[in-house]
Amino acid sequence: MKSFGSFSEDIADRRLALKQKQADQLASFKEKGAGVQQAAGDRLAALKDKNAAEAEKAADARQAIKDKRRAAEDARKEAEAKKQEKEDLKNELKAEMDADRKEKHAEIKDKQQERQKKEKEQEKERTGEEPKKPKALPPASVREYVEWMRVNI
Repeated sequence: MKSFGSFSEDIADRRLALKQKQADQLASFKEKGAGVQQAAGDRLAALKDKNAAEAEKAADARQAIKDKRRAAEDARKEAEAKKQEKEDLKNELKAEMDADRKEKHAEIKDKQQERQKKEKEQEKERTGEEPKKPKALPPASVREYVEWMRVNI
């Protein structure tokens, strides 16, 4: 059997051992908590870095899209300007050709009228009377042709 002294010492040793065990558990718990906290902080920092990298990548992608759109818009405007320039040149040439055609037609008409006038004068000199109106050639335009048809038929 144990004596009261050894029983008291035994209880005191157990108390000391229990306090030491509790202190060790507390230190272990704090260490684990600090480790968990450190791991969470590391994960959070890594996540922030990853998000920052993704945000930068997305910003670069958006900028690239904007640049492509701007380039496409510039190319479209340039093509439109070239097309308009071609159209203007085409219209200018067409106007010049129409003016030349009208000028030639007017010259032909003038020559025809002069020739008819001469023929009338020659006929008048030859016969001494007013000749019948000679039939002129039909004009080139449709409107003039219709007018010519009314007069000559």
